[in-house]
Amino acid sequence: MSSSARQYFDRFLLRFRRVTTAGNYIPEVDGVRCVAILMVIAQHLHERVIRRYTGDHALVESTFLHRLLSKGGMGVMIFFALSGFILYQLLSRPLLQGKPLNLRAYFWRRVTRLEPPYIVITTAIMLFVTTLGYNSGGSFLGKGGNSVIGSYLATVTYTHTLIYGRPPSFNPPGWSLETEVQFYILAPLLVVVLLRLSSAWFRLFVASLVTFSWPFAMAGLLSPEILDRFPTSVLHAFPYFMAGVLTCEWMRAVPSAPRWASWAFDVLAVASYLKLMNIVSFHLPLLRGMEEPLLLVLILLGAFRGNIIKSALSIPWVATIGGMCYTIYLVHLPVLELLCGVTVRRFVGWDYWSLLAVEAIIGLPAVLLVSGIAFLLLEQPCMRKDWPIELWDSIKRHRSIRRTVT
Repeated sequence: MSSSARQYFDRFLLRFRRVTTAGNYIPEVDGVRCVAILMVIAQHLHERVIRRYTGDHALVESTFLHRLLSKGGMGVMIFFALSGFILYQLLSRPLLQGKPLNLRAYFWRRVTRLEPPYIVITTAIMLFVTTLGYNSGGSFLGKGGNSVIGSYLATVTYTHTLIYGRPPSFNPPGWSLETEVQFYILAPLLVVVLLRLSSAWFRLFVASLVTFSWPFAMAGLLSPEILDRFPTSVLHAFPYFMAGVLTCEWMRAVPSAPRWASWAFDVLAVASYLKLMNIVSFHLPLLRGMEEPLLLVLILLGAFRGNIIKSALSIPWVATIGGMCYTIYLVHLPVLELLCGVTVRRFVGWDYWSLLAVEAIIGLPAVLLVSGIAFLLLEQPCMRKDWPIELWDSIKRHRSIRRTVT
């Protein structure tokens, strides 16, 4: 690529960069988001295609690639861990500096940053699927005990799984956003409790004890009926969020490390990712039930403290895709569902993996195109901290001009 083409490409990517509140952009954070969202997209594309595939499903499901793609949901666990890391770091920083925790600003920022794109996109998806008469799961709306209006209201208020016991009808990936909201509410309390412990090492010990004992505590304290009723709640996801908290406290307890440690973090992160995805199989009998949070901690440490992994995650196009992950997460499934519903029938008789490759070539650019437009129009403007004030000032100026003219 020539230098002029490179400069144009860099400027193009910069147009889609995520806007940070504090102005300190950390590309590897978005790099982790990119890996997670690509995992989720891969699984959902695989599911959309295999549902319509007319060949031998058993033959496909016996392959290694099928098992790998079916583990794409682990990307959501990575999102949870990253949320725990970011929120804990954000909320604990002022307290460690002796400043009060501004909960009003914290919750207001969550509302103004996330709600406008979420409500607009969810409403657009609702109108789309009700026009066609089915949701992305293939079942007809209104036949599962939840009406269109009821499902929509429950979705935009993050209560669909709590009310109906299953993911949102219009956009099933929304279940994880409901879990995220529950953690947004709990995070300030968690920070205040942990920061009562003055030592970073003691906080790390207590947080580790809570994280790794959580699954056993839930199994002992709550009945299986209760746990099954809330399969997508913070009750199940809490250890994944806490993996991010542990990562943050570890980095504070050990603020610097020798150069060789960076390479060690690279190796541990790669091994942990391969284990998380079941690409490699090694048993950790002493950690049964606690493996996934530990693996997530090692993956995040590799992303932030590793050498090769940190550099790879900081590649501009990787970080740019990760910065748009919220919009991509909201729109990717309806786009894939629509495209697969139209195109798969045109390739009848193809073997499954050729069919999947064609759908990926068509679907992934379509997802990025739709997501990029939605990101520029909806999400990126809401990343500016003062956009509500700017909007209100603009409305007042417009009214003032109209009064002057009349």
